[in-house]
Formats: sequence, C-alpha cells, structure tokens
Amino acid sequence: MIRTRGASIVIMLLTVLAAAQAVWADGGIPSNVEPPVLWDELDWSVEGLAPVKAALDAGDEVAAKIALLEYYRSREDVVPAAPREGYDTSRADGIMAGRHLWGGQEVTLPADPADIRWYVVPKGVPWPIFDHELGRHTFIIWLTRAYHNTGDERYADYLVRMLDSYIAACPVEDGRVLERINNMDGLAARQIGGQEALEQQGHPAMQWTLMSEMRKTQLWPSVVQTCTHSQACTPDFLHRFLTSLIEHQRYLVDAMETVTRGNHGTRSAATALEVTAKMPEFRQRDEWTERALADLMARYNFKGTGERAFVYADGASEEISPEVGRGDYGTLLQAMSWIEMLGRPIPEQLLDVQERMIQYFAWISWPSELPARAARHRQGPHLQGREDIDWIESGGAEGTAPELTSWPLHTGDGSYAGTYFMRSDWTPEAVALRVRFGPRQYKYSMRGLGDVGDVGVWGYGMHLIPQLAFHPALGDFAAYGDRSHRGDGMSENTLAVDGVGQSAYGRDVYRDEPLDNPWVTSAEYDYVRGSYSFDPEKVEATHTRRVLFVRPDYFVVIDRIDAEGEHEFRVKYQLNHALEAAAAGARVVGSADGAPRIVVAPSREDLDLSIVKGQTQPRYEGWQLLSEKDAREAPALVYTWREAAPSRVETVLFPVPPGEAADLAVTREVDGDTVTLTVTRGDLRDVIAIGDGDAVRIQRYAGGELVTDVQQ
Repeated sequence: MIRTRGASIVIMLLTVLAAAQAVWADGGIPSNVEPPVLWDELDWSVEGLAPVKAALDAGDEVAAKIALLEYYRSREDVVPAAPREGYDTSRADGIMAGRHLWGGQEVTLPADPADIRWYVVPKGVPWPIFDHELGRHTFIIWLTRAYHNTGDERYADYLVRMLDSYIAACPVEDGRVLERINNMDGLAARQIGGQEALEQQGHPAMQWTLMSEMRKTQLWPSVVQTCTHSQACTPDFLHRFLTSLIEHQRYLVDAMETVTRGNHGTRSAATALEVTAKMPEFRQRDEWTERALADLMARYNFKGTGERAFVYADGASEEISPEVGRGDYGTLLQAMSWIEMLGRPIPEQLLDVQERMIQYFAWISWPSELPARAARHRQGPHLQGREDIDWIESGGAEGTAPELTSWPLHTGDGSYAGTYFMRSDWTPEAVALRVRFGPRQYKYSMRGLGDVGDVGVWGYGMHLIPQLAFHPALGDFAAYGDRSHRGDGMSENTLAVDGVGQSAYGRDVYRDEPLDNPWVTSAEYDYVRGSYSFDPEKVEATHTRRVLFVRPDYFVVIDRIDAEGEHEFRVKYQLNHALEAAAAGARVVGSADGAPRIVVAPSREDLDLSIVKGQTQPRYEGWQLLSEKDAREAPALVYTWREAAPSRVETVLFPVPPGEAADLAVTREVDGDTVTLTVTRGDLRDVIAIGDGDAVRIQRYAGGELVTDVQQ
C-alpha cells in the first residue's frame, strides 16, 4: 500500500516499487503487513495502564489517548526538562533553520519539516553523510538535548513536526516491499538511473536500509523519555508515534538475521533489546526479547561457532579496526544493560566474550591513553579475577598493574587481527611500538591501524612516529589517507617497490585461523615477523618485515624484499609534526625543544634520504593528519635505493627521553646470510646477529662485559 503524498510522488514511487518488485521477483519480497492498531498492541497487565483500558472499554478513545499520555508522563524515566544556563543550542538552531551539518558540510533543507523530501539525497551530498544524519535520525539527538536543557518548547515542537513529516512520508509499507538489505543506495541508484536520479526523485531505500532503520529505532524511545512533558507532545501525536515505533520495531526484528556479519548485525539485536527494555507496555515485548537475545548470542560468540559469530579468539572483532571494535564492545555492554533491565541474568557466554574483547583493547592501548582515562575517571569492567584490566582501563586508579606488557600476552599466542604491540612498561613514559600484519580492516581506522607492516612508535609521552591516524572520506587528503585503498599505498610507514605501494590485492577480509606469524615476548626482547606480496600485475615482489624490540628502549625494523632482478626500493618513516629532522648521512634525529626525540638509524649508508615536509605535488607527502580535516606539515623520512633482489636493510628506531643525548651508533657486517648489527649507546653495546628465517641472537655488553646472551 502506498499512502497518498501528492500525485507526482505517488506515480514516481509506484514506478520505482514496481521496478523493485520486478527486479526482486525471485528474492522473496516480504509481504505487506496491516498497520497495527495501538490498542491491540499494548500489554494491559502493565501497572498504570488501567485508566487507559477503562476509557477504551467505555468507548472513549479521546480519553484513552489522554490517559496514555498521562501514564507516560508519570513514568520514572520520563523526566521534565531541566534548563541549565549556557547550554549550546547551535546545532538544534541550525536544524530548525533548515541548516544541517553533515560530515563537516552544511546542507540546506526546507525549514518547514513538511517540505522535506525524505527519500531524496540532496545534490552534492554523498550518500553516507545523508544516511548518517537524516536516514538515521541524528537530528533527534540535537533537538531532544536542546529541549531538555533549555525547556524551550520550540525545540520539542520542531522535533514533533519532523517526526510527523517522516511518519507520513515514509510508511513502513514502503520498506516492506523492498528486499531486506544492509545498505541499499547503490542498488537504488542503479534501478532509477544513477546518482542524479537519487538527487531528483529519490528512492525509498534511502530511509529503509537496515542500518538506518536500526539507528532511528534506537533513538525513538528517547523522544518519549525527554519530550513527553512538552506541550508539543499531544495525545494524538503520542498515539501516532507509538504506533509507528511498534511498526519499526517489528520491521527490525523481522529483518534482524538479514545481515550475517559485523557491527550492523550486533547493533540491530541490541537495538531490539533496547526498545523492549525501555517500552515494557508493548504486547510483543517477550517475543521480541527472545528473538533479539538469540541473535545477539549468535553474534557475540567466537568465530567457528556459527556463521554470525564475529569475535576472534584473541578478542578482536571481524572489523579489525580498534575504533569499530571498541564500538562493538560498547554495543555488548549496552545490550547487557538492557538484559539486566529486562530482569534477566547475563549469559556466561557474553561475559566470556566481554573479557576477551576488553583484554585485547586494553593491551593495544597507547601509553598516552592511561593518564587520559584517569583524568576522565574511567572505570574498569570489574570482571572477576581481572584486576589487571581494571588497572589499564581506569588509568591506574583501580585494580593491579599488569605483569605482562606486550600483546599478544604470551610467546606463540596466535593473532587474527595481526596487531602486535611491544611495550616497555605500564607508565605514560613507556616506549612502545605497534605493527600490524593482518587482514584488511573494516573500511578504515581513525586511530592509526595501518596496512601490512606499518609501524608506529611512542616514547616518553609523544607519538614520535605516528601511524596514519585518520582516513578522510573527502577533501584534499582523501588519497593520502588512503581510505579503502583509494591512494597509492605509500602514505604509511611501509615499503614500496618500483613506485608501487600496498593495495587490497591478496588481502584477507576475514580469518578462520590465526595468522602464521611467529611471535616471541620475553624479559629481554619481543619479536614478530609478517609479509606482504604485491600485486604481480604491477610488480612481482614480497616484502618481509621483522620487528625486534630490544628491551627496554629501542626497536629494530628488519626488511627483506624478494623478487627477480633489479628494482627501486622505498622505505618511509613519518615523524611527528612537532619534530624537526636533522640528518647526518642516513641517520636522522627528530627533536623539539623540551620534547623527547627519536633516532632513525638505517644500517646502510648507501641509501638516498629525502626529508619531505608539506608536499602536495606530484603526490601528497610529509603530513600528519590530526583529524579528517586538520593536516600538519610533518617531516617524512623517505629512503630509496636501487639494487638486485633479494635486498635487505635494517633500521634502528630509538626513542630518547627529554634532555638526554641521542648517542646511538649503528654498524653493519654481512657474512653470507647473516647480518650482524652493533648498536652502541654509552657504555652499552648490543651485538645483534640476524640470520635467515627467524634466527636472531642478542648479546649485550656493559663496560665490555657480556651481561645478556639470548637467541631464538
């Protein structure tokens, strides 16, 4: 059924939906469902609804609607506005004027909500931005907050008018005749003639992606909780709104199993639980709870237990990116809170998954995150027997400091995400290195999880060699950020061959087994190895990178490139924007007044060094992205050389505390397949023999006396 919304729109939608039915004739299009009658969907056993039922039994529906509003206003979680001085209402004010900030872009829509074309993506607005802000009803957040913190009826009135406009223009029936699919924009564009057609006539899929449906359904109960006392929340509006919320919840639950992987699926199940927890008046509450809980259990389980299980055995999630993974963890905590609100016990399985996930995210935290958590009064998860996790997550305010510093925790532990973290100790002044040899991550990472072998180095309170931390979707730095491999693959601290950087070629997205990378962590050293094979249509070569942490204070990056014939090789180390780079041959010291320093010391003096800062042509180079829009000129150390493969080079990365001398010296000897580095710092001299495979021996001399001799 298509509700009338103007003749031209009706004709357009009938044409579009007929095309959709033709395209999906064999796809099992869901049947339309009659719109619910609210009075048939309420659980009359809920305390407080008796006056509503009495009015209905007396045949007075107007009185029933009034009684229902009074019932909601009396709920403990429905609170009147609490105005506070100086609250910033600029986002809400902009929305009321028709100005919407979408991903840093200001887009103008009709100021009158009745004139908004909800299925049309405005010209020049990328679909993801439209989807996040309008499709997922983010406007609810700004308007409810503005009303709650000011008591100004204008905000509640505008919100009610927006929701009424949406409910009238986008009936659930429009979604039900579309195939259930996670993101529909590409399919919709192809059906109706491309992006231009989305800008001119639109498509229902723009409001009926499962992700947008989940997000809006998640936000709708907050309207009841924050705006019910408003004059704008009339008995008739509340009746319309609750009826639509039930339709949306039913649509969401029916489609919950459509998405088989990732955070979109987990959040659909968690949202369904949230609605049942917050809206106990709905008759189908128990049924929805059972279905949502079963779906959540199928997803928050370890890989190998079912097709929807998406947590690896080491605690990483399928999306790999720590930001998305932290979001997955937060979704689990929210879902557990809804389960408790529903009066049910937390399943042991979810507690096991929670422990594994938070352990992973705790151990790959940069040292700077510890004082930041303490300043924000963060708390640990308080899992039984895991005071070490409490200590990390609270920044040392709770629990007991961990004994083990690096990740994975033990020698030989497997890694699915391929993230390895070498750390000297659990203080903010620690030195640390993060490297990843894993599969492709979900979309992008906003906090520095680079491509294969990309290293980031922290020392004494500064990210001395930052990994590429932001991956812009738009703007001048989109290619440099290399989001979804949009750039040339040479922005990260990795290696390129013949001008060819890393790409998506040959990369796994999901893993069934841990990576076959040797990992050693011990009192004397940490060690890991991983490889990347380039696209053979561009260059036939394999880069193997080994990283050795010589405790307690420096790292050795050991690179080998296997190929046929002679090639041009390029290795990059991007320094922090606050540092200035001073070179002596191939050796570079990055320093700033009063700050820690970093020594980058390749083992070979025959490398050509370029220090690039703030370059835009022929490619962007020498930048540190502090946000998706804020890029700072920063020295990039670019080493190049040409020779016949196999080719080898080793680079010592030595963080130096503020005020101390950067007195590191490196020499290199080659004897057949063995490279021997001598690293001298003051009266300490380390002799590191690096053989083929994973053969490494470290001998430390203090004042000429051998004090350490370890090998693998």
